[in-house]
Amino acid sequence: MNNSIKILTSVFNDLKKYSGNNFIIQCTGSILQDNDLLRSFAEDIVALQNSGINIIVIHDGSNVVNQMMDKFTLKGATDNIRVTDQVTAEIVEMILSGHVNKKIVSQINQASGYAAGISGKDSQFLLAKRATIARHDFGLNDSAMNFGFLGDLSLINPDILFLFEDQDIIPIISPIALGEDGKTYKLDPSDISGAIAAILGAKKLFFISDDPGILDTENETLYEINPDQANKILSKEKENSPLASNIRAGLMALENNSEEIHIIDGRIPHCLLRELFTDELVGTTIKA
Repeated sequence: MNNSIKILTSVFNDLKKYSGNNFIIQCTGSILQDNDLLRSFAEDIVALQNSGINIIVIHDGSNVVNQMMDKFTLKGATDNIRVTDQVTAEIVEMILSGHVNKKIVSQINQASGYAAGISGKDSQFLLAKRATIARHDFGLNDSAMNFGFLGDLSLINPDILFLFEDQDIIPIISPIALGEDGKTYKLDPSDISGAIAAILGAKKLFFISDDPGILDTENETLYEINPDQANKILSKEKENSPLASNIRAGLMALENNSEEIHIIDGRIPHCLLRELFTDELVGTTIKA
């Protein structure tokens, strides 16, 4: 009994410590396909919001896009590389900004939270430009998908985020933006997450995916590393891999007053609360 009280006291003290701070949370992978995982994620989000933490969620969903496109037989040409035309680009936008985004919003609202979906197109929130280097998204089994309209983040206008914060609404952000050329582009969600964390000086930045965190040479999870170690790992990663994108974004956030970056396994129910408030660590923390 005394042990349980100590645990609860510790959790309450931590929640009090975090109250009024910004948590940026990026999610992709199984958590967007498995309803039970998404439900537990939504419950974690609402618990944090009710504790006075300002939550911002950025999602990807390339795995969902891949699955739905295969269902509708919109398949790529060769070697798992999907080359798109304008019609397919519109379908990708509908899946991410419509299906995936509203699914997250619905789960959070059903858990008694307050969330609303936006994309980079809303209120000129994000501005993109055509990617200057070849970039790929990754779907099921890490298959590469070149949507044909991948872009680089060129400008972020945080005003809409402040409006959401004033109304205690959690923004759920789809990585779709309008380009300087008037075309639609899909952005790397890590670029968005890192930029928002840097602009807001977020206390914590979370990357939730199907990876167990950063692994060592023995394939064991590294539970805590520092920025120097993260840079060494980054130098050995493929430039456009999801982990490399997360580490780059995390290091940028740490350089702009974020305290901790969490790369955690979204396949574990209630991964956020487990990582924050228990000894059952579910990923890697990069500490400033």
